[in-house]
Amino acid sequence: MLLFGLILIAIVYFAVFPDHKIGLDSAKSTDAEELLKKRFVGGEIDEDTYKRMLRTLRSN
Repeated sequence: MLLFGLILIAIVYFAVFPDHKIGLDSAKSTDAEELLKKRFVGGEIDEDTYKRMLRTLRSN
């Protein structure tokens, strides 16, 4: 019963605040850039691909 109540509260919360982010936007961007950097340094992607993907990440 408690679980049902928590789920109901969560549904109502996200229905009222559909665009609410949990404060991870800047962290997501930084994490994505770090992952991209690791892939470039590790040789998984070339420089042109790195620059193109980084530009895409920063434009969104």
